[in-house]
Amino acid sequence: MDSIDPELRDVLLCLGNSQVNAIFLAHLPERDIVPPPATDNSSRQIREAWIKAKYVERRFA
Repeated sequence: MDSIDPELRDVLLCLGNSQVNAIFLAHLPERDIVPPPATDNSSRQIREAWIKAKYVERRFA
């Protein structure tokens, strides 16, 4: 498992998930962000597709 510096963790927590995602995904071409990032209102299907693309397929690494 990755480790993260406590100060960076605190910054990320203060910014929140939406702002952090906007920062990390800002330089990806829109065509590469498929499926779109899951949000609080996303269906289970959208969430599963996003998790699979991000962690299983490592599409954004």
